[in-house]
Amino acid sequence: MRINLSLWLILLLLAPAVLATDITNCTNFTVANSTYTLTSDLHSVLCGDLTEQGTCESYPYCSWDVGVCDYKPSYSCFNFQTNNVSLDCNGYTIEVTPWGIGILIENVNNTTLKNCKFNGISPTTDYGEISLNASNSRNIYVFNSTTRNIWFNNSINISLINLTTSGVCTGGESPPVLPGALSLYLTNNTLVTNSTFSCSDICCNYPIVMDNESYQNSFYNNYLIRNVLM
Repeated sequence: MRINLSLWLILLLLAPAVLATDITNCTNFTVANSTYTLTSDLHSVLCGDLTEQGTCESYPYCSWDVGVCDYKPSYSCFNFQTNNVSLDCNGYTIEVTPWGIGILIENVNNTTLKNCKFNGISPTTDYGEISLNASNSRNIYVFNSTTRNIWFNNSINISLINLTTSGVCTGGESPPVLPGALSLYLTNNTLVTNSTFSCSDICCNYPIVMDNESYQNSFYNNYLIRNVLM
């Protein structure tokens, strides 16, 4: 498995350049064998400040209910829905809404993310902003990025390299009910969790949490920090 991973990384670096498609908004990736480049920061408005239904519903992550505008739970900005897709954020920031997801990867193979920055509205991880949520997928490669939380469910062959993140969690619930990550490879990462313990899920409160069905994992030169905010 380590040989296959190393070979894949070498081929990735030596592969000829593919013409990338520039993107400026959240979107669903549905075209296989595609490369995309983010060309601007993606900021979100404060849904609670919107007082008109039409204005509220004009934002895909806001919903109107009984005269109040609020965030949609589990709203995802980028959805990877097909195989062999790469996204280069080019250093731009994706602001994840409360209880939302920056990047959702489900039932696909060969996903590459690099140079991404994720942010949320809270200095802690208690609002549940998830930068990356991957399930039932294979061959996920994330490079040179700053993230909030990263979650894996039933996914195989994952590489996280040169990241600064709030934490990594395998298994989607607390306690986890699915096998989390097989062949998870972490190197040169800084994992920092700032927690007030108001989040009920254990994944909010520790730099890395792995369920008992995660195995064949490798960790090299990682720095883990857990801060408890009073």
